[in-house]
Amino acid sequence: MKRALAVILLALSAPVEASGQEGPLLDQRIASSSAAAQALQGDLDGAWQLTDLAGHPLFSFEIVDPAGPRPRLEAAWRLPMAQAAVDGSGTADIVQPTPTTLRINLARPGRSVRIDLSRSREGTWTGRLNEDGQALRVVLHRGPS
Repeated sequence: MKRALAVILLALSAPVEASGQEGPLLDQRIASSSAAAQALQGDLDGAWQLTDLAGHPLFSFEIVDPAGPRPRLEAAWRLPMAQAAVDGSGTADIVQPTPTTLRINLARPGRSVRIDLSRSREGTWTGRLNEDGQALRVVLHRGPS
């Protein structure tokens, strides 16, 4: 993560040529810096949304997935705004991820929430959310943060 930030700061600190094209050049520099920073991250890095099979949002996630052979993933979750309450956000543990399976445990006061997922060919993850003994089929896909 620190390397990614260093790449962005280095690119932004380089002088912009004074040719009247400062805006497009800066936009290109920012885009290339962002791509370089993303290249230092794993496949799960970024914003994700968990929905039921009908597409109704259940949770939003921000996952930090540093590149490397055995990275330690970090995640935070939040409920959709319509459901947000005092306990509407928190941290999540991503347990023993593999290229094709993923388990997420949510830290929610007084509740046990576990999400078991398998990667689909389309790049989404499908599986089950288990909350206090109730199971629901779900889909995890790239989404808004």
